[in-house]
Amino acid sequence: MKHVFLYIILFLSVAYAQEDNRIVAIGDSLVGKLVNGESIRELHGNVVMTQGAVRITCDKAIQYLARNEADLIGKVVVTQDSIVIKTIQGHYFGNTKIAYSNHGIDLTDGHVQLHSKNGYYYFDEKRSYFYDDVKLNEGVSNLTSLRLNYFDDEDKAIAGGNVIVSDTASTILADSLIYFRNTKNTFAFNNIRIYNSTDRIALFGERLEDYGQNKYTKIWQNPMLVRIDTTSTGELDTLVI
Repeated sequence: MKHVFLYIILFLSVAYAQEDNRIVAIGDSLVGKLVNGESIRELHGNVVMTQGAVRITCDKAIQYLARNEADLIGKVVVTQDSIVIKTIQGHYFGNTKIAYSNHGIDLTDGHVQLHSKNGYYYFDEKRSYFYDDVKLNEGVSNLTSLRLNYFDDEDKAIAGGNVIVSDTASTILADSLIYFRNTKNTFAFNNIRIYNSTDRIALFGERLEDYGQNKYTKIWQNPMLVRIDTTSTGELDTLVI
């Protein structure tokens, strides 16, 4: 009898967990269909879908019941806590809690704004992976790259491919870069170029460490500094170190 009782508790716990993991959806209208042996629901108008703390709104959704997934169409907004994701069309994977779009995607966490043509957001990891024309904005600082991972809990960005970081004072170019938002620390790798138009200085190297709060920058591996100035007669005077 004791074993039967424990089995019932275990069964109910598993059933509750599975039910809690299901996507719950409502809309102005709902149509059930069977397509290629798969049960789907089409929801139209003021669609609201929830799964735990994840909330999705859109104009239309196609819900795949067995897969626990959904196509999201029209004015899509996906939220969890401070995370807000917007796109015109996307897909949500309920079992892994991943949102995806290849129709242009915008994300904000209250501190930074991210945009790209394609992107994933992993809700359990609280991580973004955006690729193809990625832009990250934070106040006066702007970053562009071909691909970027952003970790919300760590406030850390890892960017790769034609990375450009600019603010009101300077511009940094590199093949790849790691940036910590809270400390303003930046670590860049390969083909480093830094341009400061105010001081007419250009720096080159293969490795960079920049500690923003301490206003300290280190460049090594084939470092070079170029400063362009003018003489009293107006001729160019270039310093190379």
